[in-house]
Amino acid sequence: MGPTAPIASSDGASVGQFRRDQLSIATGFFVHGVTSQEILLELIADPPGYIWSFPRPTHLAIGVCAQADAANAFKLRQGVAEWISRRRLAEGARLQPHSWPIPSLSARDFEALKPACDRCCLVGDAAGLVDPVTREGIYFALQSAQFAADAIAEEGPDVARRYIDRVRDEIAVELARAARLKAAFFRPQFTSLMIEALRHSEGIRATMRDLVAGRQEYISLKWRLLKTFEFRLAAKLFLNGGIILKPFSRSRQTLLDGRELRLVMARLGLPELLIILFIVVLIFGANKLPQLGRGIGSAIRNFKDGMNDKS
Repeated sequence: MGPTAPIASSDGASVGQFRRDQLSIATGFFVHGVTSQEILLELIADPPGYIWSFPRPTHLAIGVCAQADAANAFKLRQGVAEWISRRRLAEGARLQPHSWPIPSLSARDFEALKPACDRCCLVGDAAGLVDPVTREGIYFALQSAQFAADAIAEEGPDVARRYIDRVRDEIAVELARAARLKAAFFRPQFTSLMIEALRHSEGIRATMRDLVAGRQEYISLKWRLLKTFEFRLAAKLFLNGGIILKPFSRSRQTLLDGRELRLVMARLGLPELLIILFIVVLIFGANKLPQLGRGIGSAIRNFKDGMNDKS
């Protein structure tokens, strides 16, 4: 490769010169001399993000990830220390602080993304290619690296243009959808329902595993959830404000408190179920009616089975 050949850069978020509002902070502690058999995750709403504890052979990696413009690293790390103390995860252990930036772009940022110049292609974190919800970037780093290699290997002068177009078409459009979903994802109303669904449904657990691994696209996420939810849980999501659907729709729904929700669920019958399905049509559009129609029979059976299990 000659001295003027294109290069690919994967030097992390620092080379991308992102603004503070385009970054998340991951910060916490390596807890030396302590390990575990458990992975712990706690979703938090203020600031929106999550705390984790990942076991390693000789230590625990514990930290928090949140939007950089929502809190500073010192306060976030202080919150992690209090979380560790409450859970008694590191009594007497040595805590080594760590901190690093993670790109966390908005939908508008992804739509305007330009991860290449005349002789250089930025890949992975350096290009901002990180899921704004999960903050997972390994899958997109590998994918963008392959795109850069393909663009460089292809004959012709327009390496940057080929790479930019492919990243925008196959990665950025997907991450823009995630960015629109992000605000709703960390709301306590949604996270509590999601935990309930994960606890009771293998289909939901498989969906979330694929989402974190990059195998599940956000564009088809709502349909896969509708197919895999016990319909009782799906109905609860719709009745509780359609939280997961709000990023995809401007429809306005009314939130119900827990007591009202239980009363509504107790009275649900076939007419009410049809009303819920009608709302689904309004949210998703009439062009999706054939797909909804194919699922109505299965949804009714699942709903009736779920109600019978409770009786």
